[in-house]
Amino acid sequence: MLIDWYHKLNPEEGRVSRVVTSLPRDCLQAERSILQYSKFAATLGFASLAVLLNFKFVYEDSVKGLVFKQTLTPSVFALVVSVVFFILSISSLVLGVANYYTNIRCYMEGHTRTGSRKGTNLFVFLVVLCLIGVNITLLIDSSHWAVE
Repeated sequence: MLIDWYHKLNPEEGRVSRVVTSLPRDCLQAERSILQYSKFAATLGFASLAVLLNFKFVYEDSVKGLVFKQTLTPSVFALVVSVVFFILSISSLVLGVANYYTNIRCYMEGHTRTGSRKGTNLFVFLVVLCLIGVNITLLIDSSHWAVE
């Protein structure tokens, strides 16, 4: 009863307007996308910092009988991996901002299709390729352990 009285005094409040375009949904989607790119960039940036500062990649004789024949200096390897992750981090930020502005411009002009996804596809390919390269390098380095 109190609710009915309130709606009689404020007839416009609480009404849902009809959505005639997908513009609000599309703009929010573009914002979510740029937030995902920036979170991924932050993750890569923190990984770069962690590799550079904390992960020493120093191989110690923790198990008797294992000898490591070092082919790649750990500090150089850590520096290379850190730089690769940092470059990917900056690339993620640049790509996210470029996609955001391209998509918003297309939405405002009324296009149903947004910008090309070639940059995003290339970026994902490079990230996967770099991660596979780092993993293979770590596997190759670990194969130099030999039991004497």
